[in-house]
Amino acid sequence: MDNKALAPDIAITSDVATVTELARELQAFKQADTPVHVLQDVISKLDCAVHLAPDHDPNKPLLLCFLGTCLKSRFGRTGEHSDLNRAIWACSRAIELLPHDCPRRLSILIIYGACLRSRFGWTNNMDDLEKAISIQRCAVESLAGSHFFHESIALSNLGASLATLYRCKGDLHDIEEAIALHRRAVELTPEGHDSKSTRLSNLASALQSRFAHTGYRNDLDEAILALRRADELISDNDVNKHLNLANLGQSLRSRFNETGNLDDLSNAISTYLRASELTPGGQFIHSQHLAGLANCYQCRYDRTGNSNDLEEATRLHRCAVKIMPDSHSNLPSNLSDLASSLLCVFERYGDTKSLDEAILMLNRAIQLAPAASPDRPMFLSNLGFSLGRRFERIGKLDDLENAVNAARHAVELSLSGDPTMPGYLSGLGSILLCRFRRFGDLADLQGVVRAHELAVELTPDGHPEMPRRLSALGAAFSSRYRCTNELVDIVKSIAAHEHAVELAPTDHPDKQLWLDALGVALRSRFERSNDPEDIEGSLSAHRLAVESTSDGHYDKPRRLVGLGLSFRERFKYTREVQDVQSAIESLESALELTDEGHPNKPGWLACLGDTKLLRLQSSNSQDDYDAAIRCFMTATMSTLGSPFRRLHAARDCIFTSTSYPRFSSSQSLIQAYSRLMAIIPEIIWLGHNASRRFKEAIQIETEVSAAVQAAIAAGELHQAVEWFEAGRSLVWSQTLSLRTPLDELKEADAAIGLEFEYVSRELQLSGHLSYFPNSAQSMIDTSLRINHSDAMDRHRQLAIQYDTLLGDIRQRPGLEEFMRPPKLASLITTFQCANGHLILINVNSSSCDALCILPAGMIKHVALPELTQGRAKKLRDLWTNHLDLCKARARGFVQATSNVRGNGNVFGLVLTRIWCWIVEPVLNALCLITEPIAKQLPHVTWCPTGPLTQLPLHAAGDYMATQGGLRTFDVVVSSYIPSLSALQHCYTRNKAGLATPSVSVITQPDTPGYSPLPGALRESALLRTILPSHAQSFLEHDQATVVQILSVIGKHPWVHFACHGLQDEQDPTQSAFALFDGPLTLSALMGTTAENAELAFLSACQTAVGDIKIPEESAHLAAGMLVAGFKGVVATMWSIGDEDAPIVVEAYYRKLLELRSSGLLGSGQTGASYALHEAVAVLRKRVGESAFVRWAPFVHFGV
Repeated sequence: MDNKALAPDIAITSDVATVTELARELQAFKQADTPVHVLQDVISKLDCAVHLAPDHDPNKPLLLCFLGTCLKSRFGRTGEHSDLNRAIWACSRAIELLPHDCPRRLSILIIYGACLRSRFGWTNNMDDLEKAISIQRCAVESLAGSHFFHESIALSNLGASLATLYRCKGDLHDIEEAIALHRRAVELTPEGHDSKSTRLSNLASALQSRFAHTGYRNDLDEAILALRRADELISDNDVNKHLNLANLGQSLRSRFNETGNLDDLSNAISTYLRASELTPGGQFIHSQHLAGLANCYQCRYDRTGNSNDLEEATRLHRCAVKIMPDSHSNLPSNLSDLASSLLCVFERYGDTKSLDEAILMLNRAIQLAPAASPDRPMFLSNLGFSLGRRFERIGKLDDLENAVNAARHAVELSLSGDPTMPGYLSGLGSILLCRFRRFGDLADLQGVVRAHELAVELTPDGHPEMPRRLSALGAAFSSRYRCTNELVDIVKSIAAHEHAVELAPTDHPDKQLWLDALGVALRSRFERSNDPEDIEGSLSAHRLAVESTSDGHYDKPRRLVGLGLSFRERFKYTREVQDVQSAIESLESALELTDEGHPNKPGWLACLGDTKLLRLQSSNSQDDYDAAIRCFMTATMSTLGSPFRRLHAARDCIFTSTSYPRFSSSQSLIQAYSRLMAIIPEIIWLGHNASRRFKEAIQIETEVSAAVQAAIAAGELHQAVEWFEAGRSLVWSQTLSLRTPLDELKEADAAIGLEFEYVSRELQLSGHLSYFPNSAQSMIDTSLRINHSDAMDRHRQLAIQYDTLLGDIRQRPGLEEFMRPPKLASLITTFQCANGHLILINVNSSSCDALCILPAGMIKHVALPELTQGRAKKLRDLWTNHLDLCKARARGFVQATSNVRGNGNVFGLVLTRIWCWIVEPVLNALCLITEPIAKQLPHVTWCPTGPLTQLPLHAAGDYMATQGGLRTFDVVVSSYIPSLSALQHCYTRNKAGLATPSVSVITQPDTPGYSPLPGALRESALLRTILPSHAQSFLEHDQATVVQILSVIGKHPWVHFACHGLQDEQDPTQSAFALFDGPLTLSALMGTTAENAELAFLSACQTAVGDIKIPEESAHLAAGMLVAGFKGVVATMWSIGDEDAPIVVEAYYRKLLELRSSGLLGSGQTGASYALHEAVAVLRKRVGESAFVRWAPFVHFGV
């Protein structure tokens, strides 16, 4: 046919017959083989006709309608946006020109609504979709019950728009209504009509959407039947044939995902290939067919592991994304699909560039997707998984936190009953497990188990993903077993792994992964049971996993490690040399295949070191020793991977060095300890809450004292002091570091200085929270949402941001040492200005020593041969047990003791031992035990460790001597300090104070729930008399609330507490002052800054007791006050007598004011230590020296 003849000669006429004839001729342009240039010619003529026709011409609306129809048809061929916009204009203009009751109006409304819905597909403008639905509802209502063919068109169009609305907002009612409309449209369309197939295809699409929401298999089966019926009705020449085929391909792939039937997947691929062949060239819809085909190849790769399928899937996804315009509503799905293929490329080949690109694609998909899109949870879940994998590969902590947030958000956005929920739960569980392995937070572990349990419970039997989810559940139980050692957990783990392997098809590419996990679980049980069947089963599973994994596979090293570890465990049982040799060979092969910088390499090196250490125990050879040490040291030097694994490697290195001294040297031991000390800040990480950091401190106490002892033995006294400091009061040091002045940084870069100041301040405020709600209490509630603590997540994210900023700052010239721990030289410079000697006492199982920093800055080592760790613990236990007998744990209940001589006087005996074994050797070495020739006694500051932190060194003396025994109290004035950095902070921040600063006095004579303290009232009355009236501020009884006290702490340089105090044995951060409305806790003080504060007197019980489990951390209220900003603190080591406190208080403040007015105080001194010494002397004289329980609890901290 002559193409020119197809283009009718359009004339401007009002003749109805001519216009009707024109309409019949225009129907020709609906044929698939009509060339686009002919359609363009028709549109040009219609444009001209519309332009020339006056608005009053009755045929103009019809011409506009024809123009809109042709423009929409051309848009379907070319994807040109301007055609769609002009079609909408034409329809809108036609409706304006037609009378409301004109019959033609209905046809134009149908076309108008369809155009608006098409434009929404490009713009995502909800106004278009909502307007389309409104117009289409009008059309349906107007045609209701007419049974005209037009009614089926209107029903179908409205159904399609509601289905689109569902995909945007996820409201199930919309898709339910869409299905009902499509069913009715199918019924009203006559058999044999050209549109019957379109109606069936639309019904199938709606059924697919509902299946995606509910997982109801009948919807999917019905959709496939409808699409196959439609395919039979459509000839290959039909322009819409490809759309139906694409829908059929998608449904077949969905059914494969449910059943695992490869026939469905093969049919889906062939169907998509036919759709692509039939798609008119240049049509944008071609991108959707490419994406669908790519997804099928991806599914087949996931099922068979054929790398050709992965390559084809990735290629097709790239093509689909490239064709699809940025504004199209389907682009987010295409980007997510491409990301899935790229992630598989990473998983198979370890290509991190593919992983980075996958994350970029997913972030872009999330940005483009509407907030209420039903696909959003899928994008978020995929992003979480990808970020988790990148964290495992690169080790960036912000990737880990973002992964958890994305995965958690995916679960929270999913609706109950959503068939995709099990996948999202499994993804969340896997990422929480990753975070648990990095940080060791048990709350995360509970969340891991619960998420995976629910994922399995919600997965239907026979689902192809069931093996994967069972294996993940098994890994969760294994992880919990390693923490709890509960046998039931490892039994459950093995059962889950065995079920996973049993369900997995023989040729499934992930079966090796599940076998490997089973081998790990069996090995764990063997370590407990020594049952040969377990270790043989473990080896069998690992061998199968290794043998069926190609050499180039990313996970081959992990599987070799699993095999090697099982050989190692069998060697421990059988002592067969071949087993340890096979273990070493497997581990060495794994390391050869592992790239440098891989986060698992340090852990695997440590495993190899442990295995070579086993061989060393048999061979006793220098070569095996050197190889083991080399593995351990290399593992500790990595900055990637879990710090706990690197800490374990450092411990193993130290153990090996000390166990084989003939192969070792003091220098190599010092190097090993150096690595251990460098890892400690990562263990006691600022991103943990204070309670967690205090608990972690327990784990490293022994190693720190051993490191100090090793440095002393090697003659490295400066190193010993630096390590002593690095391992003490870490939580306090971290808190103080957040308050470091940033003037130097702001001068160098104001912007980053302000940002760092903000993050430090926020971190300081959040870090004192002592209890974060259980993140997996993360137990998932009935609505299947994971509960978590926003406070905990925010604190961790702030810490990550802080570390990142700190790293950036240290990259700048001149700021390389910014906020690094102070070197000893800088500390000593500060102490040279101090008053007296600083005495550090290290207690270790090998030896006990004192390191004395002299006023001139030199370090003197004093060995304490009579003191052992065992003796120190015995002294502490005797002291604390007898304090309990005296009821010295609450103010007002102290009972004085009488006889101080003889074996019955335990207090005197303990204090005598402290004098003989500790204090006298130190003071003698410092030449401080002399006849007093000066008016003022010399001053010493004690910094004890271990059990000695619970003992009153200042009260030691030879109380068992018949006469003339020396007393510490008569020889020196004593102070205490938690750490050197705390003391430096006190000296450097202490400005020249007023002789009589203002004082805030807080008294609680009758705290609800506690015994009355009438002595507190006497203290208050005395202070009103002693202190000038202008310097007084009193908060008593109901005025002394927690909020009120926190608000005034920083407003007065001095503060005085007269109340009950308590030390919390379960959680030291909950140690507190008992105020009128509740406890003022140590954790609250940690979040308080009082830079102008100077002195605090804590006339309360147990304010300097600390936690017996973490003595090095000084987890008590006195230390908390120093960190809050006070430079000197008077506190109590145990409870004080209510009648004794006023005596000490009066004498203290009178002497303090005298010293402050004398002008004799040196730089950085407050006078508090000497004032307290004299005040205690007053009480000591009044109650008698033998009443140790009454006068000895008062101690001074700081300057």
